[in-house]
Amino acid sequence: MTTKRDINDSKLLVSGLTPIINQPDNFMGMAALDGDLQYYYRRRLHNTAKVMRQTYAQYWILLRFHNCPKGALTLRLDHHITPAEGSFYLYIPARSYAEWHIRPHLSEYETYISFTPADDCFPTVPTIFPCHDFTPLTSYDDIANLFMAQRTHHPELQNDASYVSSKTKRFLDRYFRENLSFEHIATDLNMGYSTMAMGFKKDYGIAPVQYRNILRTFEAMRLIKNGHNVTQAGLEAGFTSLAQYNVHFHRNLGVPPSTFVKLAAH
Repeated sequence: MTTKRDINDSKLLVSGLTPIINQPDNFMGMAALDGDLQYYYRRRLHNTAKVMRQTYAQYWILLRFHNCPKGALTLRLDHHITPAEGSFYLYIPARSYAEWHIRPHLSEYETYISFTPADDCFPTVPTIFPCHDFTPLTSYDDIANLFMAQRTHHPELQNDASYVSSKTKRFLDRYFRENLSFEHIATDLNMGYSTMAMGFKKDYGIAPVQYRNILRTFEAMRLIKNGHNVTQAGLEAGFTSLAQYNVHFHRNLGVPPSTFVKLAAH
């Protein structure tokens, strides 16, 4: 069993970071790299099982995991479910859905985030592939070279979602900020509401309304990081109720917007 003492026993040394969270069992630091590329290093002790959901409308992320224990993590990447273990890369393009089923363990991983549009060599769907070394990635070109080296050896997950769920997801990815009822959306898509809702949940594991709220949450997070105030970020992301905005933000990010804005100031 992982103990709190383990949090200080990392073999992956990281220096020169600005600490954002610095607790005995939870550390996150960040650094600005080449261009708009941002780097985050995270070590966290998960004491209980949990599910985390995320989707990003505006940017892609690349994660590099260090020695994830077997059975500790299961991923839903769009509509594919896959266990993840050992050291590996996980790439999540913009407008992709990721769901993390986490069991108690000590996690250690790096995250690279960029708003620069993905190059043609980047995968077009969520992709997971082994990591054999931890050579620093310090630029967009380093990441592009990584994908060029692996693309013929580790094929992407195929996007074989149904027509109904794919059409619904494309609409929500584009119009999630709009105050549209799902009955109105179903009519625009020339399908019944029940057909739309059941088809989406069958492929992605969540209801369309939940997916839209996740999109809005992470868009609000992006706006806060770019200097918007908490209320303005929620409204521009599409929330019409500040109470619901607070509920969904806390549910998906673990802290209320008022706390996150203090973290984002680092």
